[in-house]
Amino acid sequence: ERVENSGPPAPVGRQSLFDPSLERRVEAPVFLREQLPPGTRVPGPALITEDQTTTVVTSNYRADIDTRSCIVLSRQEENARA
Repeated sequence: ERVENSGPPAPVGRQSLFDPSLERRVEAPVFLREQLPPGTRVPGPALITEDQTTTVVTSNYRADIDTRSCIVLSRQEENARA
């Protein structure tokens, strides 16, 4: 189930990663999963970290946090990318 989307909180850092959709390295913001409430939308590229894993959101995807606090990855439209 989805909720109204809002932007993410300030990132806790930045990390270099290889983005295969751009075919180059990019500096991506790093977000803590525990700080992303339901309704948060995180556009790629970004990293969402938690204790046991890191979710990589490439530039052609976005991550939405649903009402159960699950990360839902969706492909972004070409013209929606910044």
